[in-house]
Amino acid sequence: MNAKSWKCPRCNLVFNDEAIANLHVRLTKHPLKKTEFTVS
Repeated sequence: MNAKSWKCPRCNLVFNDEAIANLHVRLTKHPLKKTEFTVS
């Protein structure tokens, strides 16, 4: 199973929910990096 997360390199925060990640972008204007990883 694949899981997604979004990381803010400026704040060093990781978001597992896309809606919360988008809220962070709107509030801070910080770019996010999307990562996908496999969960076993």
